Parts: sequence; structure tokens; C-alpha cells
Amino acid sequence: MRKIHLAIIRQTYSSFGGAEKFIEVLANSLANKIQIKVTIICRKWEGDLPENISVIRISPFYTGRLTRDIGFMLAVKKHLKQNQYDVVQSHERLAFCDIYRAGDGIHWSWLRRKNKKLLFRLWVDFLSPYHLYQLWQERKIFVGSSVKKIVVNSSFIKQEALKFYPSSEKKLITIRNGVNTNTFQCAEKDLSQRQKVRTEYGIQREDKLLLFLGSGYERKGLNFALRVLTRLPKEFRLMIVGKDKHESKYIGMSKVLGLESRCVFLGPQPSSNKFYCLCDAFIFPTQYDPMPNAVLEAMSSSCVCYVSDASGATDYIKNAENGFIMSLDSPDDWAELIKKSFNNLDDRGQKARQTMVENNNQEMARRFEALYLEVAKS
Repeated sequence: MRKIHLAIIRQTYSSFGGAEKFIEVLANSLANKIQIKVTIICRKWEGDLPENISVIRISPFYTGRLTRDIGFMLAVKKHLKQNQYDVVQSHERLAFCDIYRAGDGIHWSWLRRKNKKLLFRLWVDFLSPYHLYQLWQERKIFVGSSVKKIVVNSSFIKQEALKFYPSSEKKLITIRNGVNTNTFQCAEKDLSQRQKVRTEYGIQREDKLLLFLGSGYERKGLNFALRVLTRLPKEFRLMIVGKDKHESKYIGMSKVLGLESRCVFLGPQPSSNKFYCLCDAFIFPTQYDPMPNAVLEAMSSSCVCYVSDASGATDYIKNAENGFIMSLDSPDDWAELIKKSFNNLDDRGQKARQTMVENNNQEMARRFEALYLEVAKS
């Protein structure tokens, strides 16, 4: 059987990006599939990939984010005309691919959600050439005829897609993210060293440690998490791991709220594994996240997660059974729930891990492989 040549398009690489983690997991899972050859097309890629996966770097000049995206789109389009691939999967909003993976969600919905309390900002965004370009490309993908399949990674995003683009229903296919449950687990040796490592970060034995992990603090809800912390007893601490160009603003906010001694800002870290094993629970009050890998990794590490209902991770969380789902209406409600449930986490943590064992990355890769075979034949 002839190998299917698959092209995966992602413009830039960040070791802290969810889409990049997904591509690494998928590429590693497909690396040994004899019927699929994988090429990644990007501006830059610094992640670890198997030797038999090739990377093509396309990096046209740009002066801002709009010219960056348009330049990359035109350069990729030219490359695809000059090179033959059996299946082209894009993680950028490009309307000339075979498969579009909507890992960044629905742009219309994100703009509305982030500006729902400040309508003037919504109009500013709608008049922005960059956002107009993203909305134009998104509409071509969902309403146009050239894209064969649109992969959404949660029921949440499928509902959003049907709300804004109801005619896209026949194109939509749901393939949820998986996680490597061997990588993300808390071994006995990790747990035996847990308090020693916590002490290195200033966390005492009696402290109750919440972990916030993710990049892009505004969208992931760090502001809300800090407000929740103000309503919790003083033994509750918050560890923040991630990358944000405005991190100093949030450090300043913690000081204004009187939380300086209760917050540990660690910035970006090369590996997130150990932090799931250090914390007592994971908090993720995101404004919008199609399927947060951090939540899946935390669950795989037997962490109980408190997440907002604006997240695709709600596909995996059964409320009050293996985690908790809350609206973003009130930080008081979050604080009250955390206080009531915090002394009964172990059983829920084990159930969270079992959920991810049953929905690991191999199952995700199997479904993508079947999709590639289907699209290649069409």
C-alpha cells in the first residue's frame, strides 16, 4: 500500500502552546505508522519530533501580525501548488486545506466573550483589520466548499461552530484531545519527594496549594483565580506557571489584592509534569478554551480540576465526581465550592486519572489516522 503523505500546517512553534503540544503528540503517535508520512510546514519549529518526520520552514518577511498571517498564507499556498501532498491539515485559518482543525476555537465567539462587558472594545476588535481577516478566513473555511472536514476537539466547540456557521454541520467531526498517561502520572518517587520540593518553593506542609498553569493569562482567567484566592482562607496558596508578556501586571495585581505572600509566580517552565504532582488541586477559570491540554494533563496526574463551563474539558469532567464545573458568574461561588470540597479530593483524583487512561493520545491518533485514510480516498 502506498504511503499517504500528510502535511500539517502550523505557523509558529511555542513550547507552551496547546496546538504545538497536540501536533507533537499526534506526530509522535503517527511516526511508526507505515501508511502515513508526515511533513510539518511552519515558520519555525523547535520541538522534539521523530527523525522520520520532516519539517519545512517557510518564513516570509512581515511587519505586524496581519502581514505575518497573510504572508504565511500566500507562501504556503505557493508551496502547496509546487509540491504534492495527499492530505493537507491546517491548524491555521487557511481555506485551501483538506482538513481544518479548529483548535483555536471560533473567532467570532472568542471576540464576543472577551468583550461582553465592554461593548466598545467589541466594536474596536470588529473594526481591526487583523480580526476582520481572521473572521473572513474563518467564514471561508466553514461556509466555503474546498475544506472537506473540520475537526473540532470538544462538544463545546461543535456547538459554537453550529451557532455561528449552521451550514457547516456535515463537515464537522469531533476528535477530542488525548494525553500521554504514562508521561503525566505521579509516581511514588514523585510523591515521596513532594513536600521537600514544595518547601523549595516556600509551600509549607499545612498549605493548600492550587495550581494555575497556562499561557495567555487574560484568556485563561488568572484575574478571576486571584479574586477567588482573596475569598479563601489564608492557608490556600496559588502557584502560577506559564508565559504572558504582561506577567508584571498580574504580579502587581496580586500585591494590590494583598496576595503577594500567597502567590508563587514561576513564569514559563521547560516541563509541567512535576507541578501537577506538587499541587493539591488545579484551577482553570478560563474565559474560552476549546480543549485545554493542561486540564487533561492535570487529570491524568490525579489532580482534581476546578474549571469554567467555557472550556471543552467539560467533555471529560463529570461534575462533583472527577472534578468540578462552574460558571464565571461569581468568585464567591468558586471559593465556597473549593472550601467545601477540598478535604475530599483523593477519590475524585483517582477517577480523573481513570477518565484520561480511557481517553489517551493513542485513541486520538487512531481516529485521526482513520480520517486521513478517508480523506485521501475522497
